[in-house]
Amino acid sequence: MKLDVILIHPPTNFSMPRGAISALPSYHIGYGMLHIASTLLASGFKVSVWNLEETFHLDGITSRKFSEIIEGVDCKIVGIELNWLHFSKGAIQTAKIIKKIRPDITIIVGGTHATLFADQIVRGYHKIIDAVLKGEAEKTFLQLARKFEEKDPLSDVDVGGLVTFKDGRVIERPLKKEDIFENIDEIPPFTYRVVRRVKDGGESRRLFAGSAVNTCRGPCPYECLYCIDRNISILSGRREYAVHSPEWIVNQINLLLEEGCYEFAFQDNLYLSGKKYLRELSKTLIREKISDKINGFNMISVPGFLDSETLEELSKAGCTNIDYGVESGSEHVLKLVRRPTSINKIIDSIKDTIQAGIIPFTWWMTGLPNEGKEEIKETLKLIMKTSYLGAIPKWITPLILLPHTELFERAEEFGVKPKFKSFKDFMIFSNLTRKRVSFYPEAITHETNKMSRENIAKASIYLKTEIFKRKNRILSNFKRKFLKTVLKYHPSFNEAYLMNVLEAVLSRQLESFF
Repeated sequence: MKLDVILIHPPTNFSMPRGAISALPSYHIGYGMLHIASTLLASGFKVSVWNLEETFHLDGITSRKFSEIIEGVDCKIVGIELNWLHFSKGAIQTAKIIKKIRPDITIIVGGTHATLFADQIVRGYHKIIDAVLKGEAEKTFLQLARKFEEKDPLSDVDVGGLVTFKDGRVIERPLKKEDIFENIDEIPPFTYRVVRRVKDGGESRRLFAGSAVNTCRGPCPYECLYCIDRNISILSGRREYAVHSPEWIVNQINLLLEEGCYEFAFQDNLYLSGKKYLRELSKTLIREKISDKINGFNMISVPGFLDSETLEELSKAGCTNIDYGVESGSEHVLKLVRRPTSINKIIDSIKDTIQAGIIPFTWWMTGLPNEGKEEIKETLKLIMKTSYLGAIPKWITPLILLPHTELFERAEEFGVKPKFKSFKDFMIFSNLTRKRVSFYPEAITHETNKMSRENIAKASIYLKTEIFKRKNRILSNFKRKFLKTVLKYHPSFNEAYLMNVLEAVLSRQLESFF
């Protein structure tokens, strides 16, 4: 089949030892790339999306087999997704294989991690990667594809966010206001029907009943020291927060329902849209009977942003769980990193959420500035207190310190010493293989004035171990005090299913990535 564009979700690492499993394999294709595919399709281009991570881990595709497949492809442009740092090596390997076998194919790399390290990627890998396309790329990739139809050489193409290497220097075209969709409802909803299994050319299996849905874009107004969210939005060309209309979200969900998805995740900053909007969204989901068709949806939030009335509406609309980024149980650490919450707000949020029949999952960090043994003990104390109130501790994660965050740029002022600075430094995440206990001190990105890299990793394991030891107590408490409330709001659940889900979350604690 002749294709205009192939978009690739790369493997973590083609060189992974036989039998080894990546510490964080992800078969989920980023919705950014899927929206690029839909934008191209809407303009008449023939597009295919390849999930190489899936075929590498589940079908055993090798680099040699992939070389054979690429050799027979009739295509001029390949886009490679680099959204998450643990795909760094796999993205480069994929580009290298394609360029060796088919030097006539132009290779474009894009995504969050590619945007952060665009200049380093094109400088270090310009022999195999023709360009990096920064930021939101629905419009700009379409512009690029049209330029290829006109047979314009890449070096002459003026597309916002395009970063190339020529005559020993990096050339970056600035992103302009018109390079992104100001009205994000103009972005076509995505479909999984364009996803292919590479080994046989057929459609990809639906491995999961769920899918992430893009509900909003743009920078968070808050300035947490360690967070990349605000600056990555600005680097991507969007300086103002924008949210999809409830009708657009309903259309996207309906499309995915037809494709076998019944659970949805709103893993973006939807909570910032405000009480009025969230009530409107909830009413729309109920009016359009979406809440009757789905098994539920997930959201993320900072504790303290969703009041009891909003939580009640969201629960009726189908929200079954919320991931709360608590981060620390130390009040002074929360203030130091400018987290817009407090211990009292955290406790109130957990109470209000479980009262509305929504399961509060909590997320925690180690390796924050000025955090030592006493602060870790305070975090464990708050983990246990919130668990008693109905929360389920889901993730314990050492902070990953990224360039372009304020903490990285002002590290010395906060007693932090970055150990990873370059694109190649972060490539270590591609080499990590799954262990029964997720202890990876070699992948800790920094040290602090109170904790070495090994101590940061040990603090994470300590908290996970303490949670794991209390697993049965947490489950028994939830079943006794909160199960009936959740089932009242979500009668499609049954007790055995729900308790099995919660037990699985807690049982994976020690081996979960980081």
